[in-house]
Amino acid sequence: MTSGQRATIAVVDDTPSNLKVLDQILSPLGHRILLFPRADLFLEAIRKTPPDLVIMDINMPGMDGIEACLAMRKLEGMADVPVMFVSAVNAEEEKVRAFEAGGVDYITKPFSVKELLVRVDTHLSILRLRRELEEHNRKLEERVRREVRRSEEAQLAMIRALAKLAELRDDETGMHLERVRGLCRVLVSKMAKEEPFRGMLDEQFVRYFPEASVLHDVGKVGLPDRVLLKPGRLSPDEFEMIKQHVEIGSATLEDVARSFPGNPFLELGIQITRYHHERWDGRGYLKGLKGEEIPLPGRLMAVVDVYDALRSKRPYKPPLSHRDSMRIMTEESGGHFDPQILGAFARISAEIDQVYQKFSGKTDRGGA
Repeated sequence: MTSGQRATIAVVDDTPSNLKVLDQILSPLGHRILLFPRADLFLEAIRKTPPDLVIMDINMPGMDGIEACLAMRKLEGMADVPVMFVSAVNAEEEKVRAFEAGGVDYITKPFSVKELLVRVDTHLSILRLRRELEEHNRKLEERVRREVRRSEEAQLAMIRALAKLAELRDDETGMHLERVRGLCRVLVSKMAKEEPFRGMLDEQFVRYFPEASVLHDVGKVGLPDRVLLKPGRLSPDEFEMIKQHVEIGSATLEDVARSFPGNPFLELGIQITRYHHERWDGRGYLKGLKGEEIPLPGRLMAVVDVYDALRSKRPYKPPLSHRDSMRIMTEESGGHFDPQILGAFARISAEIDQVYQKFSGKTDRGGA
């Protein structure tokens, strides 16, 4: 109900003469007046026609006004509708019961017509102002959400551009980031519905993790081409140099995060970048963490990153089929990979293959 809008007032009283008097008093206000001789009829009607104000007698046969008010509050959309009680009982105990049941006013019979009209107008004005405030807040919240989305989109564009710099160094198809994002999305969406990860992967994680995953190798921008693109086996010194992309990437993102504190993409990106080369058995790098010492984003990224690496052509190896890649990874369950994450990955094997092919433009001739 907004300013100038016609209100709906429900009047509940078991005495016909009282209903008639109240109708005569209220009708000149121009509002819609609904009259009910019984509380049960009132409760049935308001399911279809919610009132803006209720004027209710207390002492009625069957269900009294207090019981009717309590029942009304349980109905959808009825929690904030003001209820004015009108009763011949002037006892303090009765008034307390009425207010405890959710009443906003209590008028004792016989009442002053002027007083009743002023109180009706006051409660309708309060309701109108409250609803206008709620609408204003709703519009304000929507505006804030739009601004947050714009900010996130701008930050996400920056993040993707940063990640693309690393991808262009050693990905001949230019689709690596799209594959990784798609694989991460289907994996965490599935795992969020399963134990034991249901409580760990909330809606925000499922939303942000795939986007942050593109940052996993951003540190490669700091590696020389002679090492990054070397077609043969790396020397021990060169492998140590490759390992530094983890430190370069996470340190870079931590520096950026200082300018955007609390940014969920960057917070996840730092964990992904720093820990995606750790192994479940503790033989990974850079920290040599083991098992659940490795943050969950790093354990998830390890599975997706290795899968994509096995399927993709590299200067030092040909691409493998989905079937061969899954076989190799299964052999590393409990070694390289968290067994529960790899198990979830294997359960959606067909979807994983579809996502890879979608973002590679190739058909896997090696079998699924």
